[in-house]
Amino acid sequence: MKLVISPAKSLDFERQLPTEKYTEGQFLKEAERLNKLLKKKSVRSLKKLMSISTELGELNYERNQNWEVPFPENEARPAVY
Repeated sequence: MKLVISPAKSLDFERQLPTEKYTEGQFLKEAERLNKLLKKKSVRSLKKLMSISTELGELNYERNQNWEVPFPENEARPAVY
């Protein structure tokens, strides 16, 4: 089976999760390497790279700057449950 996950436009951090079970991602080292590169990008270059609006460019810029491993539990949400 193949599963495609669409990126979330918004994340609900207020609502309680339906489960307390979770796993860590398998490619965290690779994600860290990628994020190091993305942190160096400006909003403008992210817009061009990702073909997105200024608003989404700003949002992703902030997310890239704040991304860290290990993830603080209060700032993490599962992709699928």
